[in-house]
Amino acid sequence: MNKIHLCKSCGKVLKNAEDFADNNLGSKFCKECTDEYGYQKRYSQILQETRDFLVDQLSISQEEATKMAVENVAKMPFWAQREKLMEAKQKIVITDVGSTTTKALLLTKNKENKFEFNSLQSAPTTVERPFEDVNIGVFNAVRKLEKDADITIFTNDATPNNLKFDQETLYISTSSAGGGLQILVIGLTMFDSASSGERCAYGAGGVILDTFAIDDKRSSLEQMQAMGILHPDIILMAGGVDGGAVASILRLGEILQLANPKPKFGEKDEIPLVFAGNKDAQTFVAGLFQKKFDLYLVPNI
Repeated sequence: MNKIHLCKSCGKVLKNAEDFADNNLGSKFCKECTDEYGYQKRYSQILQETRDFLVDQLSISQEEATKMAVENVAKMPFWAQREKLMEAKQKIVITDVGSTTTKALLLTKNKENKFEFNSLQSAPTTVERPFEDVNIGVFNAVRKLEKDADITIFTNDATPNNLKFDQETLYISTSSAGGGLQILVIGLTMFDSASSGERCAYGAGGVILDTFAIDDKRSSLEQMQAMGILHPDIILMAGGVDGGAVASILRLGEILQLANPKPKFGEKDEIPLVFAGNKDAQTFVAGLFQKKFDLYLVPNI
């Protein structure tokens, strides 16, 4: 008996290769629920596409289409599961880790079973020495929520090194520290891949420390010295078309390897390095960097 494949997002039956994301028979999602790289679309994106489809097909107002879209998407398996998760929780704790202050927001359910604001507290961010662990600041801020709202959020065995929330609490966190990630961008040429890398960095809300390319008018030694004094939060490396030459990419990679930039905090930590270039160079890049950086290989930008 043939195995039946269902999209984990919308529940559609996937019969042929073209039904799967990126024509990949092993994908969990269908092509309608994923972007051009095969990654699952965000809720807001699916909602907007569903709304636009309803407006176009049924000639109804945006308001009416939005209402119908919300109802339709809520029935999709993936999003229905998320809604059930929300319904099962009585409290939502949201923290924002800033450069100097960590803020914690508590939402609790009212008599109508709707989440409403309960408390907002803050504590100093503990990213720098002697702590070098943001969880400590998060722990302190949430403890203040517990005291202010007279409610239990952590389990009895929770510690700053082991943030354990009780079963009734959904925990979400974000960061606004430093006005965005400080990113070091590396590309083959300033006009093409380096500029694409910069657009990607800016699109993620990052702050670009410097951009390096073969034609940036600096010698290899100058590039190495400049990279070495920077302390980026993340390194974005791009360049080359898929299937193209890899020699120039490896040259820049060797300069980065020799420069050996250090993380801003915690010498034992590894700087995340995202390689978004020629997929044929991924094996060589992994050989150069997997022991030196926290390496991520992603589709070519």
